[in-house]
Amino acid sequence: MLYLLWKKTLAHHASAIAIHEWGKDREWTFQQLDDMLQLRENISSPAIARAGDVEFFPQILHAWKCQQPVVLIERELKQYSMPHEIPADCVLIKLVPDRENQVRAIFFTAEQIIADAMRIVEAMQLAPHSPNLAAISMAHSYGFSSVVLPMILCGVPIVALSAPFPALAASAVQSFSHLTISAVPAIWRAWLQAKIFEGVAAKNVRLALSAGAPLALDLEQKFLDEHGIKIHNFYGASECGAIAWDASDAPRDSANVLGEPFSGVKCVVQEDGKLLISSDAVASAYSNIHQDETLQHPHVLINDQIEIHEGALRLVRSNPHFFNIAGRKIAIGKISAAFDGIAGLKRHRIVGVPSEDPERVTDVVALLEFEQAAHLRELKSHVAKALDSWAMPRRWLIAPPEACWQGDAEEIMRHW
Repeated sequence: MLYLLWKKTLAHHASAIAIHEWGKDREWTFQQLDDMLQLRENISSPAIARAGDVEFFPQILHAWKCQQPVVLIERELKQYSMPHEIPADCVLIKLVPDRENQVRAIFFTAEQIIADAMRIVEAMQLAPHSPNLAAISMAHSYGFSSVVLPMILCGVPIVALSAPFPALAASAVQSFSHLTISAVPAIWRAWLQAKIFEGVAAKNVRLALSAGAPLALDLEQKFLDEHGIKIHNFYGASECGAIAWDASDAPRDSANVLGEPFSGVKCVVQEDGKLLISSDAVASAYSNIHQDETLQHPHVLINDQIEIHEGALRLVRSNPHFFNIAGRKIAIGKISAAFDGIAGLKRHRIVGVPSEDPERVTDVVALLEFEQAAHLRELKSHVAKALDSWAMPRRWLIAPPEACWQGDAEEIMRHW
């Protein structure tokens, strides 16, 4: 089904540019992407598509041509394993962090991912005359549903930044008109500080989107005041894609406002504050599921705690099993596991505290108690072998008071 839809897109847009690789001065037409996948040998097992270069796209399309599922891999993901059991009707596999030091898979059918993509295309009026400028990973749910699939299914071209550097983004914004720009709050803040939108014609930016982390009110207001650009908050989940967005041209009254649900997405707050989503885009299954979780198409239980006020979703508390660090999600259990096996470490606790940088969202704090004298430099070196630099603790508390071992973030911050 998906490959046939690609061929329909190709029939209408063969000579048009599909991918502008900005910063490397390279571009590919829809026909050239199709030529790349036709050169590949047929496969009879699931394919891997790793984000980071143009090969990502023919890898996806070739898998679907061969009627095989494709696994989306982030560019920096070092270790992963193919799921042992894959549903027969699966066409897409997303790898997401599990609660512990693991990665698990989410399985999707063609109908589910098409429903998600078309919901976004229709609500945001994405079209071939309005390129998608992507400053996000296209292997992430946000980038895949709102950037990759609209190109494949609807011929919406992509301006792919080789890196979200302000100078690079500025040249792209000045070179295209009617852009839809997808980024995370930390990138929007960096662009604001670099003043990349000064002197940019209003027609160059058709729609500005932010997802992955809470969008601060002052950031939203400054873009509106200084550049006349309204950044629209976009809320979704790996298990179901798009959930809600702030479609209004007016600024929100709270950073906790996520937006109103998309058409076709039903949101019901449960007694414990979790959000039950029902939609045709909900995935089929996890590779493994916890007892307190629900994923049975078309329903999925989201672990964020939510309130619904005047039709809009408001975030009360994020998923307690994960930290959000500048738009990236990591399991608390994975950070904790990085401390396993350290000689002389009697006990440790990993806590997240609100960052002074609103776009970072969370600072990781490591509480440590040793049985004997230890060198912090050696300990950090040990932990760094298991964690990416962005996930490393920012504060290290050695032998903190007993209250910190049971207290919340406020209690810990009092002892800094």
